[in-house]
Amino acid sequence: MSEIKINAISETSFGLSEGPHWNEDDQTFIFVDIVNGNIHRYFLQTQRVQNAHLEDIGTGSTVSFIIPVEGAQDIFVISVGTSIALIKWSPTEPENQTKKPILLLSLNAKEAQHVQFNDAKCDTKGRLYIGTTIKDIEKVFEENLGSLYSIDSDVKISGLVSNDNRYFLFLSANRRPAFEYKSHAEVRGFPDGMCIDENDNLWVACYEGSQILNIDPKEGKLLRILHMPVRNITSCCWGGPDYSTLFVTSAGMGHEKETELYPDTGKIFTVTGLGVKGLPPKKYKINNISKFVRS
Repeated sequence: MSEIKINAISETSFGLSEGPHWNEDDQTFIFVDIVNGNIHRYFLQTQRVQNAHLEDIGTGSTVSFIIPVEGAQDIFVISVGTSIALIKWSPTEPENQTKKPILLLSLNAKEAQHVQFNDAKCDTKGRLYIGTTIKDIEKVFEENLGSLYSIDSDVKISGLVSNDNRYFLFLSANRRPAFEYKSHAEVRGFPDGMCIDENDNLWVACYEGSQILNIDPKEGKLLRILHMPVRNITSCCWGGPDYSTLFVTSAGMGHEKETELYPDTGKIFTVTGLGVKGLPPKKYKINNISKFVRS
């Protein structure tokens, strides 16, 4: 195994970077800044960073994920507060701009009072799986108001998946079914975003823990701990030309006092030399996209 290298690839610190995704079409790393309502695109070869702020369409200003739409160049599915929307965003557009999302669907009024959309992934059939989280972050451990939904290609909502659809995996901040955190004294923080490698093992970001856990979910076994140079790790995904690079997001909002101890707080990182690879991420499939987006 080669030497593990951890590098901060962003000069900027973000409020709450999340939703990491490798876009194979243009070999870029895309992610969001939830609290600031921004989407970002990082060009690995040139280190160029493209940013777009999303207009509020009346359903909240947070944006928690960005995933490409299959067969639709430069079209992405995103969350906007309590809604799911589409955005058209080309690499040739300006470095900084404001864009208006195209609404697909929204939570019902009762749910929208308390929760908003959060993490999302797609399965091999192109269905979107997305969770909700309570709007008041201070109560995230107190009230079990979050739900998990699937959205099909006809944009119908009902209510994370293994590489071959044989089982279903998800994380909840106050429910830990695949792995018992409390039985491992060396584990710090609590579980946040995660991804799966080519061996169907999990890589789980630990918020307030400075760690990413490598877990065998079938055996509930901790394989190793990756120690990060910042405290608030939010999520991770595999990317790069051969999917051997782990991209890691972190949070800076509310943690400004930690920059003396953790100067890279809120930045984006790459981790190489882990000796394992990921697989190409799945895209969202949507029928009759012309109904929503003009070419």
